[in-house]
Amino acid sequence: MHLNRTLAAVSALFLAVLIAACGGSGSSPSPTPSPSTAASTDPSAGVSPGTAQDLEALIPDAIAGITLQKFSMQGSEFVNSGGATEETQDFLEGLGVSTDEVAVAAGYGLSPDTGDGVAVFVFRAEGAGTDRLLSVFKEATDSAREQPLAWEAADVGGKRVDRATDPEQGDQVVYLYATGDTLFFLAATQEDHAAEALAALP
Repeated sequence: MHLNRTLAAVSALFLAVLIAACGGSGSSPSPTPSPSTAASTDPSAGVSPGTAQDLEALIPDAIAGITLQKFSMQGSEFVNSGGATEETQDFLEGLGVSTDEVAVAAGYGLSPDTGDGVAVFVFRAEGAGTDRLLSVFKEATDSAREQPLAWEAADVGGKRVDRATDPEQGDQVVYLYATGDTLFFLAATQEDHAAEALAALP
């Protein structure tokens, strides 16, 4: 399974910052960018509730029986968390919006029985617009890659999405979907799980 490595490569914009800021300790089987930024997904581990719960609510609670652990934060927390990467800064600067207009959320989980994983990341930047969210996200994530991802338009789960296969991560398929001022990034080990997740998005 290559989901963990793909998330580490592509979701650095979101997940590392979210989990580092949520606190907690220990390890978990859920997809994480690296052990150093992993927080336990056990609710008893003291993980603080997210501060952008309206954004969390857009993420399904479970996909194909896999419960998704959710985290979120407002833009100021996102930028000041200490975990923002250079790609993160490039993304925010490219959007040209104030951090007061930004919020991020993530939901991710791994089945202990099958090893299948699902991760959904949400980024809202009021005033950025759909086209700009997509183009700036692609530019920022490609900046750390030797070769840009080849995105293609596709219909998945009733949504018009941009889809790419990552040859650097075992041909893991990833998806981008934007509506209004909100951008969704999704990765799953099974295509039907990705379709189920996308179908549940607004």
